[in-house]
Amino acid sequence: MNMGATSASKSRTHVQSETLSIIERKSLPEYVSEKRIAEAKRLLRGRAQLPIGQIAAAVGFSDVNYFTKVFKKKAGQTPSAYRAAQRALAAEQKEI
Repeated sequence: MNMGATSASKSRTHVQSETLSIIERKSLPEYVSEKRIAEAKRLLRGRAQLPIGQIAAAVGFSDVNYFTKVFKKKAGQTPSAYRAAQRALAAEQKEI
């Protein structure tokens, strides 16, 4: 095992994480979580009516219950409620 390469890799990762924290004012896990939830929202708004479990898996969550918990914490509502609200908003905009 090349210890120099491992050490350099850890240093690079640490620097990237610190840079992200400075630029975004959030930790790497927070940043990744926000990106996952943003993609989940996009999928929930999409025309393809993917099951919530498939959306959870598509954005990197292996446990749909954990996905729902994280989604609700970040978005303020469950994925199902978010989808329903987006459908209602789209229907309302079509009427105008």
